[in-house]
Amino acid sequence: MKVGSSLDFLAVEIGGRLALIEAKADTASAAAIAKVAVQAGVYAAMFADLLQERPRETVEAIERMLTQRAALGLSRPGVLHLREAGRVVPVVAIGPARPSPEVHRRMWQVARAVADAADHRIDPMEVWYLDRVGRIAEVERWEDIAQMEQHR
Repeated sequence: MKVGSSLDFLAVEIGGRLALIEAKADTASAAAIAKVAVQAGVYAAMFADLLQERPRETVEAIERMLTQRAALGLSRPGVLHLREAGRVVPVVAIGPARPSPEVHRRMWQVARAVADAADHRIDPMEVWYLDRVGRIAEVERWEDIAQMEQHR
């Protein structure tokens, strides 16, 4: 399986986790939406390695990116709360509509396989459902899927 050559988005949450975000339109193919869990997982592993092997340099590079984006008016200036030993979370952002139930099921099956291969530095994948203007409307977490499966 070929994985893209660059991450779609990088974010630092208020809690200090580094979110590696892969975005897909709700109109993307079922295969593309299922594969996005692998993409997000690969980028999360890469950044977890960077944070472990070169923590200070990695945090400083991310801080420089934020400063550049703020200077260009692409981001609000702010305080970066990423810790050198911070948590990393793979995120799939989908919107503005949800994928079909079958595509949703396939995406989480792939996410489960990725999580089984991941190490302790990487949190379970999250899905951020976006509204028509790109704001996060809902967050779906691993625990939500596990609860849904238990009630079946």
